[in-house]
Amino acid sequence: MKIIITDSGLFWNPWNPVLKKYKDLVTVVWLSGAKSTDEYNSFICPQKYFGLGMSMGVGSIVYKNLESELDRLFQMIGVCEDVLFLTDNSIESLYPYLVIKNNSCRVNLHLLASPAWYFEGKKEFRCIKSYCRIYQN
Repeated sequence: MKIIITDSGLFWNPWNPVLKKYKDLVTVVWLSGAKSTDEYNSFICPQKYFGLGMSMGVGSIVYKNLESELDRLFQMIGVCEDVLFLTDNSIESLYPYLVIKNNSCRVNLHLLASPAWYFEGKKEFRCIKSYCRIYQN
């Protein structure tokens, strides 16, 4: 089994004792294009496409950058292996799951999603709606 988290999510903390316990299983997807530690398995998302970054989900720049390295991502995961994605209220934390889900049926995917369910204002409500729309695809 592999556990995949992103550097943009709340689960990522290099000093997290739970992550350290399973560090051989954990792979950090660095969506920002640079990694900050060599302690964990890493997948660095290239910065091939550039833009304002205003769109979310499948149309976003980060998603397209990650999808452009699909073959390398599959090599990292392996064939017919269980993969657990730990996601949180960051929409970007869903991108690795979506890229693999939308492009393969050969991997057993497991998703642990913790969406944001607070309603503080219009901006947060739009993010929650976007997160739910992405999660349903």
